[in-house]
Amino acid sequence: MLRKVLAALCGMLVLCSCAKPQALREQPAHAVWYAYLDYEEAGTTDRASFEASVDETIHNLQAIGVNTVFLHTVVRTEAYYPSKIYPMAQVFNGIDYDPLAIFIDKSHGAGIQVEAWVDPLRSLTVDEVNSREINDTVSRWLTENNERLRQVNGRWYLNPGYPEVRELVCSVVQEILDNYAVDGVHLDDYFYPDGTDRRFDAYAFGHQSEHYDVSAFRKASVDSLVEDLHALCAKKGVRFGISTAGNYELTSETYYADPAHWVQAGTVDYLAPQIYWGFEHPLKPFTETLEQWQAIAGDVPLMPGLAAYKAGTRDIYAQDGAEEWLQNHDILVRQIRTAEEHGCAGWALFRYGSLFRCSEDVRDAVKLETAELILHAHRTEEAE
Repeated sequence: MLRKVLAALCGMLVLCSCAKPQALREQPAHAVWYAYLDYEEAGTTDRASFEASVDETIHNLQAIGVNTVFLHTVVRTEAYYPSKIYPMAQVFNGIDYDPLAIFIDKSHGAGIQVEAWVDPLRSLTVDEVNSREINDTVSRWLTENNERLRQVNGRWYLNPGYPEVRELVCSVVQEILDNYAVDGVHLDDYFYPDGTDRRFDAYAFGHQSEHYDVSAFRKASVDSLVEDLHALCAKKGVRFGISTAGNYELTSETYYADPAHWVQAGTVDYLAPQIYWGFEHPLKPFTETLEQWQAIAGDVPLMPGLAAYKAGTRDIYAQDGAEEWLQNHDILVRQIRTAEEHGCAGWALFRYGSLFRCSEDVRDAVKLETAELILHAHRTEEAE
């Protein structure tokens, strides 16, 4: 059944699998996030099984016209490749092959571009630091109990207010750029965490800052990190994009990220805000939110992130619009069309497992029936 579903979806989306990776720069990006959860759900450790899993993934992505993968490469100060800076992620502990190199080679062979998806500042939980290998620098900061690594709601976060923290993040990205033929670097929205209080960086703000308030200081710290990362990518001739939270006010006031500044400063090559709401959401309806981000992005390419994980589910946070994803099985299709009608540079679906895997262990996983419902909606439109 899955093969039939994916084959039919090919007619709904533009198939780009035959194009060379370089040529895709001139085409709209049809992207999917392949997250660390997708690695874990694949359940593969030996090389043969891993390669078979990647082959299956690429086949599935080609079938729905995907030409770009945002591949989790750095998560929680762990690497999903053999890094000399960060320890290898637990899921690949003890392997004797390079999963990133394999994924890139196979994707490029199929005409699919790969961007290294990096979580910049989020680190391990309080419990994980007692059972995981830790980067030497991060370990030292933990031991010293200084502001460079701060605990918020049971998790550790790097503090970008310090130059040496920004240098650590940049060193990992430089390592990726030096050793892998990635087509871009894709930064996630993990900047300052929700729940950051004045104690998080009171010393740095008091001793380093020329800004009149802590909010301006934090935004300037993130801006510096973004500027440095963009410069690294520009030297290598690859794209640098950022996927912010879809709520601009939350992005600006809680995460202390300033996309409008990045656009004005020319330090981002595209924006991929996570517009994970339906058309009927009472506070952030899709079309209006997309248009807000278009105004922010200006001439910078915009690529809305879409919530594949919500399809066929009840949106428990939407209040009046909670039933929309249950009652309408064509929301993703309509959102893709809306993005195209608004002249967007593409779209991205979160995440791979939400479209192609059934998992009772992942709360937000979408069952195969969801894809069938989307297909049914497309067939209905064709019949009409």
